[in-house]
Amino acid sequence: MLKRSIERWESREARRSNEGGGKAISLMLNGKQAWCEASTLGALARSLGLAERRVMAELNGEAVPRADWDAVPIRADDRVEFVQFVGGG
Repeated sequence: MLKRSIERWESREARRSNEGGGKAISLMLNGKQAWCEASTLGALARSLGLAERRVMAELNGEAVPRADWDAVPIRADDRVEFVQFVGGG
């Protein structure tokens, strides 16, 4: 599900940048180059539909507590990873 959320977001963001909307920045999102207009990790998570899901975030290799997502800025060339918890036995 996480992969599908990101793929839908990527196609939506690609359409937006082709239409000339906003100031998109380039970043690495889960190992792929992506462009976004979000200015914080929280805004990026919301645009991906991940804000309410059980995921953790890493920014440039450092885990970021969910409580800090809205205060943590993202910048061009940052590396962002959203990781979904999977249970099993």
